[in-house]
Amino acid sequence: MVSVNIKKFSTIFLIIVFLLSLAPLVQAEDQGEYHTAVIFYNEACSMCSMYIKQELIPTLEEAGIKEIIKKDYINEKKNRVVLNELNKRLNIPPKLQGHFTVFIDNKVVLGGHVPKHVVMDLLTKDLEYDRILVLQDEMKNAKSYFAWGFKGDAKEYTIDSSITGYLNWFTENEDSLTKPENSYSSSWKFSTMLPLIVSSGFLDGINPCAFAVL
Repeated sequence: MVSVNIKKFSTIFLIIVFLLSLAPLVQAEDQGEYHTAVIFYNEACSMCSMYIKQELIPTLEEAGIKEIIKKDYINEKKNRVVLNELNKRLNIPPKLQGHFTVFIDNKVVLGGHVPKHVVMDLLTKDLEYDRILVLQDEMKNAKSYFAWGFKGDAKEYTIDSSITGYLNWFTENEDSLTKPENSYSSSWKFSTMLPLIVSSGFLDGINPCAFAVL
């Protein structure tokens, strides 16, 4: 019983520390500035690591991000605990969780290989949104990405489409959209996940991302 309570306390402590690290950035968000990006990724995925190093980090730096933190959620299990808890608290459904995820301040969530033009528009243009998630989870030859404003369903756009298309649609329809139910991200039971784990494992061979994201 004591060990369970200690484990629970440790998890809560990690989440509090992470959220407190974002607290000083609220004023910066109001001013249209972004300071910190936290990347949860799998070091074992060579393609992801290469993309993060050669494309993602340079893009974030170009957009003016002051601090970039990388957290390997495979070799450091505590990072996986934090990532899972963040997904749960934000009610991010499994289908919108990328094989690696970037949290930028408390406002932008990027899943997978999001197009550079989308990232730059979100971080450098004067666009109005409270919080947004963008997912593009294909390793190569991507044809589309998904955008979600934490209400209603995610919408799919061609890979070259501007994010302003979704933001305009969201603004016009926000009043009619509903927020996800609490613990939406934990609604998948093991019986639902097992076939996906098995099939994705066979389809992707030894690709570690197929298992890491699950």
